[in-house]
Amino acid sequence: MQVSYLIRMLKLSIIIPVYNVEAYLSECLDSVFNQFVDGCEVIAVNDGSTDNSRYILAEYQTKYPQFIVIDQENRGLSGARNTGIDYSSGEYLYFLDSDDYLLPNAVKNIIYSIKTFDVDVIGFNAMANGEKIYIPSFNVSDNPKTGIEFFIDFYNNNGSYPSVNVPIYVYKKDFLNIHHLKFKEGAYHEDILFSLLVFYFAQSVIAFNIEIFNYRQQREGSICTNIKLKNLTDRSNICRDLDVFFKSKIFSKKYFYALIFQQYLYNLELAVSNNFASVQNLFFSTTDKNIMKKGVNNVFEYKLWLLASINIKLMVRYLKNDLPGFQRKMINIIGTILYK
Repeated sequence: MQVSYLIRMLKLSIIIPVYNVEAYLSECLDSVFNQFVDGCEVIAVNDGSTDNSRYILAEYQTKYPQFIVIDQENRGLSGARNTGIDYSSGEYLYFLDSDDYLLPNAVKNIIYSIKTFDVDVIGFNAMANGEKIYIPSFNVSDNPKTGIEFFIDFYNNNGSYPSVNVPIYVYKKDFLNIHHLKFKEGAYHEDILFSLLVFYFAQSVIAFNIEIFNYRQQREGSICTNIKLKNLTDRSNICRDLDVFFKSKIFSKKYFYALIFQQYLYNLELAVSNNFASVQNLFFSTTDKNIMKKGVNNVFEYKLWLLASINIKLMVRYLKNDLPGFQRKMINIIGTILYK
C-alpha cells in the first residue's frame, strides 16, 4: 500500500530511449542524475543496443538503485518511447533523447512548472550544439491556452511555428492516455505527427523561454543527417496521416496546413540535395501535391508549390535564387496571374 502511494505521488517521469549511443550516454545520464530531485523517476529503454550502451546503463543502475532500465528488442525511437510511457508512474512525462543532455536546473524548472500550472502540455526552449539558442525568437503569454490557440498565437508572436521537437515539451500522462496519443512506430520523423496531434487535442498549453536541454543537431549517424529514401517517404506519409486525421475532424486551420507545407518543402529540398529527385513519385505524388497546396499562404509559396508540381529541381533553384533573370521573371508573372 505504501509503495502504490509513493508511485501516485511521482510528479515526473524522465524517459530516455537508448540505442547504440555509447559515445553520448554517460553525458546524458550525468546531466540527469547530477540534478535528480525527489518526485522523479528516470526510465531508460534499451532498444536492442549492440554497442556498450547496455553496459553503461548497468553501471548507472549500480550507482543509482532507483534508476529503471527496460530491455527490449529493437523497435525504433517510437517503440522505445511508447514502452517508456507504459512503464512510467509520473503525473507528467518528459522524453530526453540519449544523445542530448539536460542543462543545469532543468529538472528544478520542470518540477516548478508542473506544480504551478495544472496543464496538458508545458513548453520550454533549448540550446543547439551547446552554442546557440534553439528557438531564437520566443514570445508567448503567461496564460494557458488551448493547443490550437497556442499554435496560432506562437506564429503571430514569433513569425514561426512552435517546434515539433518532442524534448521541448513536458506532457501530462492522463492527457496522452485520454486521447490515445503515442508515437507511430516504424516511421522516421514521428515527432511531426505526434506534436500536431498534441496541439490539436490539448486544452491547456503554456510555455517558458527557459532552456532545459542541449539538442545535438546534425550528429553523425543520426537519421536526420544520413538521409535515405525512407526519410522522404516517411515524412510524406506523416503529412498524409495528418491530412486524413484533420479531414475526419472537419478541421482545416490554415496555420496547421502551413506547417505541413513547410515539411513538404523541406522534404523536396532534401530530395534534390541528396539525389532523390529522379524518384519523386515515391514521396511526392498527386495526393501530396494536393495536401501541400492546402498550406499555401501567399503568392511566393504558391509559386514554390507550382514549381514543385512541375519539377522539384526547378523549385529548389528558384528558392535559392539560382535561375537566369528572364526565367525567374516569367515564373513570377505566371505564378502571380495563376495565384489570383
